[in-house]
Amino acid sequence: MRILPQMKVVGVCLMLCFQFSILHAQSTNEAARYLEGQFYFKVKDDYQTYFNRQSPEVNIQEQLPFFVPIAEEFGATVQSSFYFSEANELYRTFRTTIEDSRRTEEFLKVLREQSEVEYAIRIPLFEINNDIPPN
Repeated sequence: MRILPQMKVVGVCLMLCFQFSILHAQSTNEAARYLEGQFYFKVKDDYQTYFNRQSPEVNIQEQLPFFVPIAEEFGATVQSSFYFSEANELYRTFRTTIEDSRRTEEFLKVLREQSEVEYAIRIPLFEINNDIPPN
Protein backbone atom coordinates (compact mmCIF):
# COMPACT_ATOMS: atom_id res chain seq x y z
CA MET A 1 0.00 0.00 0.00
CA ARG A 2 2.87 2.40 0.69
CA ILE A 3 4.52 1.79 -2.69
CA LEU A 4 1.82 3.63 -4.69
CA PRO A 5 2.22 7.03 -2.93
CA GLN A 6 6.01 6.76 -3.26
CA MET A 7 5.68 6.06 -6.99
CA LYS A 8 3.48 9.16 -7.32
CA VAL A 9 6.13 11.28 -5.60
CA VAL A 10 8.87 9.87 -7.86
CA GLY A 11 6.68 10.44 -10.91
CA VAL A 12 5.98 14.05 -9.94
CA CYS A 13 9.71 14.64 -9.35
CA LEU A 14 10.56 13.20 -12.76
CA MET A 15 7.95 15.41 -14.44
CA LEU A 16 9.32 18.51 -12.69
CA CYS A 17 12.89 17.66 -13.72
CA PHE A 18 11.74 17.23 -17.31
CA GLN A 19 9.91 20.57 -17.30
CA PHE A 20 12.89 22.41 -15.81
CA SER A 21 15.19 20.93 -18.45
CA ILE A 22 12.83 22.17 -21.20
CA LEU A 23 12.75 25.67 -19.66
CA HIS A 24 16.54 25.73 -19.45
CA ALA A 25 16.87 24.65 -23.08
CA GLN A 26 14.48 27.42 -24.17
CA SER A 27 16.39 30.11 -22.27
CA THR A 28 19.68 28.85 -23.71
CA ASN A 29 18.24 28.91 -27.22
CA GLU A 30 17.01 32.49 -26.68
CA ALA A 31 20.57 33.74 -26.20
CA ALA A 32 21.73 31.76 -29.23
CA ARG A 33 19.30 33.69 -31.45
CA TYR A 34 21.41 36.86 -31.26
CA LEU A 35 24.95 37.87 -32.17
CA GLU A 36 26.87 37.96 -28.92
CA GLY A 37 27.65 41.45 -27.68
CA GLN A 38 26.36 43.19 -30.83
CA PHE A 39 23.57 45.76 -31.02
CA TYR A 40 21.82 48.26 -33.24
CA PHE A 41 20.72 51.62 -31.93
CA LYS A 42 19.01 54.50 -33.70
CA VAL A 43 19.40 58.14 -32.77
CA LYS A 44 16.24 60.21 -32.81
CA ASP A 45 15.25 62.15 -35.91
CA ASP A 46 15.74 65.49 -34.16
CA TYR A 47 19.31 64.60 -33.08
CA GLN A 48 21.61 66.98 -34.97
CA THR A 49 24.96 65.57 -36.04
CA TYR A 50 27.10 65.01 -39.09
CA PHE A 51 26.47 61.62 -40.68
CA ASN A 52 29.39 60.26 -42.68
CA ARG A 53 27.80 58.99 -45.90
CA GLN A 54 31.11 57.79 -47.40
CA SER A 55 32.39 55.30 -44.85
CA PRO A 56 31.23 53.11 -41.94
CA GLU A 57 33.75 54.84 -39.64
CA VAL A 58 32.22 56.85 -36.80
CA ASN A 59 34.03 59.48 -34.76
CA ILE A 60 32.03 59.20 -31.55
CA GLN A 61 33.59 62.32 -30.00
CA GLU A 62 32.23 64.43 -32.87
CA GLN A 63 29.18 62.51 -34.06
CA LEU A 64 27.88 60.80 -30.91
CA PRO A 65 29.33 62.62 -27.87
CA PHE A 66 26.62 61.17 -25.58
CA PHE A 67 28.06 57.72 -26.37
CA VAL A 68 31.64 58.47 -25.22
CA PRO A 69 31.13 57.57 -21.52
CA ILE A 70 29.18 54.45 -22.52
CA ALA A 71 31.98 53.38 -24.86
CA GLU A 72 34.52 53.85 -22.09
CA GLU A 73 32.46 51.96 -19.50
CA PHE A 74 31.62 48.97 -21.71
CA GLY A 75 34.59 48.94 -24.10
CA ALA A 76 32.17 49.60 -26.97
CA THR A 77 32.94 50.36 -30.59
CA VAL A 78 30.53 51.98 -33.05
CA GLN A 79 30.13 51.57 -36.78
CA SER A 80 27.66 52.97 -39.28
CA SER A 81 26.39 49.83 -40.98
CA PHE A 82 23.99 51.70 -43.25
CA TYR A 83 26.12 54.74 -44.18
CA PHE A 84 25.30 54.25 -47.87
CA SER A 85 21.53 54.28 -47.38
CA GLU A 86 19.30 57.07 -48.62
CA ALA A 87 16.74 56.21 -45.94
CA ASN A 88 16.88 58.50 -42.92
CA GLU A 89 15.81 55.62 -40.66
CA LEU A 90 18.79 53.53 -41.71
CA TYR A 91 21.69 55.98 -41.78
CA ARG A 92 20.74 57.09 -38.26
CA THR A 93 21.11 53.46 -37.12
CA PHE A 94 24.47 52.40 -35.74
CA ARG A 95 26.00 49.03 -34.95
CA THR A 96 27.87 48.71 -31.68
CA THR A 97 29.85 45.91 -30.09
CA ILE A 98 30.84 45.53 -26.44
CA GLU A 99 33.81 43.62 -25.06
CA ASP A 100 31.97 41.61 -22.39
CA SER A 101 28.76 40.09 -23.76
CA ARG A 102 27.74 39.08 -20.22
CA ARG A 103 26.90 42.76 -19.66
CA THR A 104 24.31 42.79 -22.46
CA GLU A 105 21.27 43.68 -20.36
CA GLU A 106 23.15 46.35 -18.41
CA PHE A 107 24.45 47.89 -21.66
CA LEU A 108 21.00 47.94 -23.27
CA LYS A 109 19.50 49.58 -20.18
CA VAL A 110 22.11 52.35 -20.15
CA LEU A 111 21.83 52.93 -23.90
CA ARG A 112 18.03 53.03 -23.87
CA GLU A 113 18.09 55.63 -21.09
CA GLN A 114 19.90 58.13 -23.33
CA SER A 115 17.58 60.92 -24.50
CA GLU A 116 19.24 60.87 -27.95
CA VAL A 117 18.45 57.19 -28.55
CA GLU A 118 15.14 56.17 -30.12
CA TYR A 119 15.71 52.43 -29.69
CA ALA A 120 18.44 49.87 -28.99
CA ILE A 121 18.19 46.16 -29.81
CA ARG A 122 20.32 43.04 -29.92
CA ILE A 123 21.28 41.99 -33.45
CA PRO A 124 19.34 38.85 -34.37
CA LEU A 125 21.16 35.88 -35.81
CA PHE A 126 19.67 35.03 -39.16
CA GLU A 127 19.11 31.35 -39.69
CA ILE A 128 18.20 29.28 -42.70
CA ASN A 129 15.45 26.74 -42.07
CA ASN A 130 16.60 23.45 -43.57
CA ASP A 131 13.45 21.63 -42.49
CA ILE A 132 11.66 22.59 -45.69
CA PRO A 133 12.44 20.19 -48.54
CA PRO A 134 13.47 21.69 -51.89
CA ASN A 135 10.98 21.78 -54.75
